[in-house]
Amino acid sequence: MATLDGWDASGEALTKTYEFDDFRAAIDFMCRAAERIDELNHHPEWTNVYNRVEVRLSSHDVGRVTDRDERLAHVLDACAGGGTAEPELDTFGHDPADVRRWGVENGLLANESAPLQQETFTAYHEAAQGPR
Repeated sequence: MATLDGWDASGEALTKTYEFDDFRAAIDFMCRAAERIDELNHHPEWTNVYNRVEVRLSSHDVGRVTDRDERLAHVLDACAGGGTAEPELDTFGHDPADVRRWGVENGLLANESAPLQQETFTAYHEAAQGPR
């Protein structure tokens, strides 16, 4: 697991509590993060009470923490610092232009200008490896 500052990795989830100056700053963080969360298509369990946002990340489909949770943790940390980090994608060494064309041809992307998501790279990589 990559180094995640301030995240508790015990159990079946990553957890962290962010504390902000006030309620407005906490909500601003959640709004900044929401766009990036949708881009990753991986959503946290989170709650807000006044200036605190408690976050729990887990891949429920497999019942454990995955690279998707780690990626989202990094994005949330960047958003908490006031940034709007672009999610880092694992390309598996594939050319994004090839993945984009394949994604359009296979209905994973609406068009060739649609943003690439990790799921598209993963599907392309698995298809390129063929049946096992």
